[in-house]
Amino acid sequence: MLRLTVLDPKAHLNGGNMAITHSSVCPHCKQPLSSLQIEKVKIYDGISHVLTGMTLACPGCHNVLNVGFDYTSTKEDIAATVVKWLKG
Repeated sequence: MLRLTVLDPKAHLNGGNMAITHSSVCPHCKQPLSSLQIEKVKIYDGISHVLTGMTLACPGCHNVLNVGFDYTSTKEDIAATVVKWLKG
């Protein structure tokens, strides 16, 4: 079973544990999640920018559980665009 650890930065003020552990199951097929399928996708902002994103899907039923930015790829895309712009 996948264990997600969430840090609570204020917990130490009350003498509590900063880590909160959660067990995860797929909300669609109810199977325990021990891994996730990651796929890169393009995110369009409606104007002219295209950013790199990723989907996280259940490996059992293949339903998408979350979509978000791939921050590493986005940072690399922005850096490449700036370098290209500076070179003219």
